[in-house]
Amino acid sequence: MRTGEVLLAIVLSALGTLFFLASKLSFLILLAQKPQVPQDQWYAAVGIILVVPEVITLLRIVWSTSFLVRGHISQWPSIKAILLGLFSSLLEMAAVTFFTLEVAPKLPSYIVLPLVNVVLFLQIMLGQWKRNKQKSFLASHDLVPDTSWIKRTLHSIATTFGVCIFVLTACLLVILEITEIPEAVSLVASMTALSVVWCKPIKSFAFNKECPSETARNNTSLVQTIIRIAGIMGFTILIIPMGSNITLEETPGYVLRGLVSLKETESLYTGIIMHCITAFIAYALTRVSAFYTTSRSGIMIPVLLSTVLSTVMFVYNCLDNVINTFHGEACSIQDGGFIVLGFVALIWILPVLILRKKYFMPSDVLFKPEQENFITYNYCSVYFDQHVFLNYNPKTSIEHRMSSQFKRSRVFLCTTMYREADYEMEQLLKSLAKVSKSTKLKLARVYLESHIFLDNGTDGCTLKEFALQLMALVESTLDVGRSEGRIFHTPYGIQISSILPGGMPLFLHLKDPNFVKAKKRWSQVMYFEYILNHRIKVTDALERRSSFDIFQISDKDKLHLITSDSRETELILRLQRNTTVLKVPDDDLEQQSINSKTGSQMSSDQGIDDTCDDISTISSENKDVQRDNDAAPNKEAKQTTHFPKPGFTENISQSEFNIGKLNPAYEPEVNEIMPTPWLSEFMNGSRASSVVPTIREIAPDGSEYLHDGGMFSADGSLYLDMSIEEPEFDDRTYILATDADMHFSDVSVLDLVDTCNEDMRLGAACGRTYPMGKKINPIVWFQKFEYAKDFWMIKSAQNIIGSVMCCPGCFSLYRVKALAGVMNLYSEPTMEAGDVFTKDTGEDRWMCTLMMLRGWKLRYSTFGVNSTYCPDTIEEFIKQRRRWILSDFANSLMVFRNMPQLIRNNGCFSLIYVLYLLQLFFIVFLSPGSTVVMLTVGLEMLIDAPFIILTPIVVVMFIAYGILCVRLSSQSQIQLTKLCMVVLGLSMSCVVVGAAIYVIRDLVIDVMEDNLQPQEHFILVALTGSLFYAAILHPRECYTLVHGLFYVFFFPAMHMLLPIYALCNIVDQTWGTRDNQKAKIPKLLCFPKFRRKKKKKKGMKTSPSTETLDLETEMTPEQLKGMSDEEQTFWNDLVFKLIGKDVNLGLEKDDLASGLNNLRIKALVAVLISNVIWVAVIGYFYLSAVDDKSLNGYAVMSGALYGFSFCIQVVGMTVYRAKDCIHKLGKAIFKMDKPVWITKQDDSHN
Repeated sequence: MRTGEVLLAIVLSALGTLFFLASKLSFLILLAQKPQVPQDQWYAAVGIILVVPEVITLLRIVWSTSFLVRGHISQWPSIKAILLGLFSSLLEMAAVTFFTLEVAPKLPSYIVLPLVNVVLFLQIMLGQWKRNKQKSFLASHDLVPDTSWIKRTLHSIATTFGVCIFVLTACLLVILEITEIPEAVSLVASMTALSVVWCKPIKSFAFNKECPSETARNNTSLVQTIIRIAGIMGFTILIIPMGSNITLEETPGYVLRGLVSLKETESLYTGIIMHCITAFIAYALTRVSAFYTTSRSGIMIPVLLSTVLSTVMFVYNCLDNVINTFHGEACSIQDGGFIVLGFVALIWILPVLILRKKYFMPSDVLFKPEQENFITYNYCSVYFDQHVFLNYNPKTSIEHRMSSQFKRSRVFLCTTMYREADYEMEQLLKSLAKVSKSTKLKLARVYLESHIFLDNGTDGCTLKEFALQLMALVESTLDVGRSEGRIFHTPYGIQISSILPGGMPLFLHLKDPNFVKAKKRWSQVMYFEYILNHRIKVTDALERRSSFDIFQISDKDKLHLITSDSRETELILRLQRNTTVLKVPDDDLEQQSINSKTGSQMSSDQGIDDTCDDISTISSENKDVQRDNDAAPNKEAKQTTHFPKPGFTENISQSEFNIGKLNPAYEPEVNEIMPTPWLSEFMNGSRASSVVPTIREIAPDGSEYLHDGGMFSADGSLYLDMSIEEPEFDDRTYILATDADMHFSDVSVLDLVDTCNEDMRLGAACGRTYPMGKKINPIVWFQKFEYAKDFWMIKSAQNIIGSVMCCPGCFSLYRVKALAGVMNLYSEPTMEAGDVFTKDTGEDRWMCTLMMLRGWKLRYSTFGVNSTYCPDTIEEFIKQRRRWILSDFANSLMVFRNMPQLIRNNGCFSLIYVLYLLQLFFIVFLSPGSTVVMLTVGLEMLIDAPFIILTPIVVVMFIAYGILCVRLSSQSQIQLTKLCMVVLGLSMSCVVVGAAIYVIRDLVIDVMEDNLQPQEHFILVALTGSLFYAAILHPRECYTLVHGLFYVFFFPAMHMLLPIYALCNIVDQTWGTRDNQKAKIPKLLCFPKFRRKKKKKKGMKTSPSTETLDLETEMTPEQLKGMSDEEQTFWNDLVFKLIGKDVNLGLEKDDLASGLNNLRIKALVAVLISNVIWVAVIGYFYLSAVDDKSLNGYAVMSGALYGFSFCIQVVGMTVYRAKDCIHKLGKAIFKMDKPVWITKQDDSHN
């Protein structure tokens, strides 16, 4: 056992013992106080501690479950399960409530908790005599029937003895006059009822057998939790009249008075808070311990120690009254009390001795979710030990295990480029170099490929300036030599490939705008289709060739396979080499044709048999033969060419035809077999070598294929052609989409891969992106804080309550299986004006929405760290946000148009999540009006400017700004926006400073007057404090809070100005950033092999500045080997059907411009009118409903706007951060030695 595992066990044991002990002591003290406090308050207090666990369970289920998903409605429990749940839940609550309210207070408090261990005897008895293991409700290794009947018999005798001791104890309590006979009978009845309803067979039947999926279990839990809450309330009302003079009709009011006056008894109030908090933490620790497979140190030891310590401490208190002086019934030490304690101790320890190793046996799989370790989600805070044991049931499922050392993953890193600066490209290439050399990824068995798609990279055979810049950086940054790259023409432009140091293949795809569509989305379509329908086939073939171990292939072989010939291309090249010896002068062909017609036959020594015995000899001597033929063109030519059949060892003279048939003037006889048309073209060089005939063109009937140690099987049949294979979309193949300026490490890549590998429900996962600027200025600092705030609170919360709405294309891992289901929709053209902002400028958000519509979940990982360059000038920032705001708004509208379908198809869309999204949408849509009111209310508070006068003035200015943006030129709009940003930024900064002064002053006054009570302006404190709380949860990023000062300055610009600016510029379809970027053209470029070609302008001499780099126009056979026929066919089809410049077109430019102009008018009018109405509504509320029109009204309005989403984000962020750190700590401690749990997709889509 490692040191980390030992430390973890010690920490869990210590924490568990501490909180278990605190929970038990607070409960025992509460029981002992019954005769000493007002009865109505005591009953209310006990009712609270009984109902709080059930309320927490109910909130958890409602939080995370969607009850309207298609197919999930039918997964509600059956009538049989509902009736069983109703009966067991009511019986359980009756027993717990009656025992706690009436029986336990009349017993010596120190025997209550160990006495409840009697409920384990029934479970032990059932486990001992359950002979058929497969038909048992029990877990596969929990309480498994012993093979020795003697041992089973002895255990059964011990169990029976324990039950007898319990009955004897009840009788002894009556004999010693500690309790009355009714209480003793009630004790036996209560423990018997709990033994039945808590035993595992009944629970497992209701939650496992009758609920095959997680959704069904959630629905069952919901029904039973509601029944238990109602049962606690109902039985409390029924039981109270039994022990008091209160009638049944008076009981509800009696309990309500107790609740209202609970604060008057400090001991009760403090005890409730302490018990609820410590019990919940103890419950969380049991789940963490099961998650880590450390149930013995994290659950068993705390359970045993806390019970012993609480009993000893309570007895000690009863003897010396150290803590409190309790009544005689609670501290009945004399008159045989120690005899009873001895019997109870025997009842408590006996089940533990019988179970031994089976007592909280740990699971054998790491990171199992709660529903796989425990039967139900709920917990009982008062009788915690017995309930958690009987609820603990770790199941083992082989199909959910994962051992990382036997599984491989495939990651295709795909990047789109446009006009990035050299330092941006260099940052990406350095990241690729590090990833290629990573030992961590190799140990984790992650196969990597990198693909870079550059828009407008080439014009025919001429590389453009940014392509030259990229090539120079590849050569200098990646250490790729001159001879290591392969280059070839493609239907979309030029493709260059090489192997990086470390073994990762790199493909550079330089797009030619004359052939294919520009823009980022179409580059993404290219690499999605390329990976899905070609590269996966190649790597599958690579795995098959290497006996399904892709990592055993050497770099040389990998490069050969990646850029090797297909079987079709290999056939053509072999034919070309072998027939060069037979090329004859054209004037001899006619004579050979005549000889063939007259039946003339040449002697056998003139055939190819004299030259060599097999084709391999010809291949090895190809260069010499070619050189001899070139040197002596008039040499006597051979007249017959022999084409071998699939039997490679056969003499090739068995099949022959006259080479004179290749003469175009040759006239065939009737029914004479002629060579295919391409052969003569290929022989005389009239057919372009880059246009390769397929095998079907060579031999449509499949009868004349070459055999080359891999072309045919042993019996002469052709191996499966890769071109007709269906790609295999396994669960562990991914595309890592990145931007062209990203910096990331192998740890980040591995974190995203592990995240997706461990949860098959995920369609994509994104990492934590850090913005950085080439220049350091306030606009960069603002973006640093904005990114941090959004990742801290929004994405973290979305992880817990549902699904991340967007995995941005800058650094996200997409599962190919998820991509395959949405590519048809994703590659659709723009058919409506509004589609531009969904499909072309918000392509990553659209892709994620399509995935969610298919039922996939998206996730955010804090540890997938990456960084990117952000705009470092105001002008570039404004243009970028114009694009982002429009795309975000358009995709949000699309989400809400499809919300019913999302709710039906995706289990992530729970009720809470849908409400959260709705509020966020309205916050964004109405943010201009809300910001106006915030600003004017704050100014009234600071300078006494009348709200009713100032607000209309700001609204008019707001509308005027929108009108000016429609009429002014682009540059004038930028200047106007800059001016408004400064004015509004200074105003908002003053408002925030003034509000802070008011809050601090009021808090100081309240503290000095000892009158600190909750007030409305505490909402402002909570909203601000949440940011500090988020920073505490992310200690490495606390420095980002300093940048929050600049966030305050830019807040009104982000929520008032830029939304209107974006709407006014809907018609502007430029990218906005990097449009004026200049490339650094290298003076010398060695990779790959280029030929310098000087171009002269008319009337000018050649100078270095007019020199360009061109590809060699003549493709050699060696270059031809780089492009397989399958790949050539793939790109031809893709260009022809989907990405070609003139295919798959959407709206015409004129129609698009007209549609965008109409859309601008409608959207602008709708937003302005809606926000003006919103200002009027909240202004009226502020003026009429709030007496103190300064700070309190401001706080109430902020709480109404942001309160719900704020609470959701804080809770979600806390839960996610805790779960993420626990998971990361587990990986660091256990080093993935144990099998790891995989969440299957079927678990959420059953």
